[in-house]
Amino acid sequence: MENLPEEQRVAPVFDLTPYALLLEWSFAVEEFLRYGLAERLYELVRGEIAPILKETRGRDLPDALFFCTWWRELF
Repeated sequence: MENLPEEQRVAPVFDLTPYALLLEWSFAVEEFLRYGLAERLYELVRGEIAPILKETRGRDLPDALFFCTWWRELF
């Protein structure tokens, strides 16, 4: 490695964040399906809804509140 020119010492870098998020969602779904616990899944969904509500300035609020209420009833 030390004998290679500096231009050839470049290693590719991969962003694994999407895989970490996929695992987080997978664990939340498994927890819901296996144990009936929806809290972790609710928090993930809520985290996804918050930026949308902020962007739309609450125009989607009735739909979002219905969805959040529905999720709350699951656990």
